Amino acid sequence: MSNVGYTPGAGKTIGTDSISSVEYQRVKTVIGATGKTSDMRAVTPGQSVASTAAGTTIASSSGILFGIAYWSTATGAATMTLRDSTTSSTGNVLWGATLSTGVGTRTYNEWFGPQGVKMASGLRVVRSGVKTNVIVYYVSPTPA
Repeated sequence: MSNVGYTPGAGKTIGTDSISSVEYQRVKTVIGATGKTSDMRAVTPGQSVASTAAGTTIASSSGILFGIAYWSTATGAATMTLRDSTTSSTGNVLWGATLSTGVGTRTYNEWFGPQGVKMASGLRVVRSGVKTNVIVYYVSPTPA
């Protein structure tokens, strides 16, 4: 890998995306400690899980959790917890919320900011109550 200088009209080609006649540079996102980088890759980005199952493992490796959206159209309470784990009873709780009882669609959205929440060992959805749907946004770094 090397740094590339750019002078309009000369040098290497830079990738762009044209939106409304404006060119936006395409970039590759990396993460890492100071002085180090690791390429990021999506692990089933925006995976959608629609189930009444007690738990679903979404990722089985380290990564960064960026956000969650979950909703229910059923009457009754719906509780959702995300654990840094591949089992429903171990690991740290990364996030949790309960949708109140009621009729009609109820939603909950949470964004953890550009830094996200670090997952050390995996990502497990644990839910109880009425049927819920969830979309979890996360990435898993490739090995350095």
